Amino acid sequence: MFLIFKLNKLSINLFVALAILLIISHACSEEVSNKKEIRKELANFKGTKIIIPDNLVGRNYGNQILDSVLLCRPHKMIVFINQDGCTGCKMQELVPLYIFILQTTQFTSLGVVIILNSSDIIATEKLIFQKRFRYSVFYDLDGSFERLNPHLPKNERFHTFLLGENDEVLLVGNPALNIGLKKIYLNTLNKLQKRDW
Repeated sequence: MFLIFKLNKLSINLFVALAILLIISHACSEEVSNKKEIRKELANFKGTKIIIPDNLVGRNYGNQILDSVLLCRPHKMIVFINQDGCTGCKMQELVPLYIFILQTTQFTSLGVVIILNSSDIIATEKLIFQKRFRYSVFYDLDGSFERLNPHLPKNERFHTFLLGENDEVLLVGNPALNIGLKKIYLNTLNKLQKRDW
């Protein structure tokens, strides 16, 4: 009886160990699959052309007037914030973004275009004032940015990207939140500016 109990306990331990291994291997293979899917999505997105709607409503939250010239600059960094999920959480990213904007003022050909897809400007403005954000913002009231650009990645981490002269996607990702990506953006902007001179 004692031997049977020992075997059963051993069998249970082996079963638990195997179950844990299966769960870990499944999670790892799922992670690899997700990474491949993200790489494929980004590869398909880079080089595509972005259409900026002409019905965006601009507002400035700084001391200067609305910088509508941002939309006409040869190189644009688009920051698209849609209304899905926690808008307040997404607005947290405006603070490091503003610091990045201040660090890139020497790139006169660059316009940082923040597009907010919000049906409630008043509520969004409250969040902007709470963050003490001081820059131009463009509201996409009817969702035309997503409609005109159905190839946007589903992953919101990739809703910040750098556009070339023909509005084609050169870089994807938010340089304000990633030091390595920030270096890549700054190097690319330096090359673009030297080329323009």
